[in-house]
Amino acid sequence: MCLVSVIPLDDHWVISSNRDESIHRGPAFLEKSVLHAKRIEFPRDTAGGTWIAADEDGHCVVLLNGGFVAHKRKLPYRKSRGLIVLDLMAADHIVEAWYQMNLDNIEPFTLVYFSADKELFSWVWDGENKHGKALDSSEINIWMSSTLYDPKDLEENRQRFNNRLDPVSMEAILHCHQEGEYKHVKHRPKVEVVETVSRTQIIVGKNGLRSFDYTPLVDPLI
Repeated sequence: MCLVSVIPLDDHWVISSNRDESIHRGPAFLEKSVLHAKRIEFPRDTAGGTWIAADEDGHCVVLLNGGFVAHKRKLPYRKSRGLIVLDLMAADHIVEAWYQMNLDNIEPFTLVYFSADKELFSWVWDGENKHGKALDSSEINIWMSSTLYDPKDLEENRQRFNNRLDPVSMEAILHCHQEGEYKHVKHRPKVEVVETVSRTQIIVGKNGLRSFDYTPLVDPLI
């Protein structure tokens, strides 16, 4: 999971995610499920979880690998991070569920939560502690996975996005999320088997979820 943006546009919000993953990982398939009486859409990963999900009311949770900085893996972990997304989506009160959730022996990750009330949160589990921050959903917000990009890359790409999103339009957002548009940075490690394997775009309006578009981009090598 690499690049996520939440961008206000007219009377709706556009939540976009580029998933960077090993091309040797199995494919994910779009699924519509009912979890605790909530209708949820998400691409289900081979590990059973997901990196992005939304319900009909407009609640969205998006996952990025890593916390604030790149970490050394300490296998085995107790649970897949993708299952955390589904656990939260199934909760009656997602914010409360996040703070009550036990994350011991879970690999570090970052979550972006956009609520049906148009509130925006960034949550980080660094492997030892939870960190939470409320953000302004009326502004352009961008995240990148710390496992693939360092803070310098993030700042460069934020500036690049801001330049290309002037003016903001759906065409500009799509252009920014095209494969390769955000990869030309100095600090990215060269991992040949990692590619942008899919893009997902969610549109949330004032009355809830408008669309959920999941697009696989490569054929995984299984």
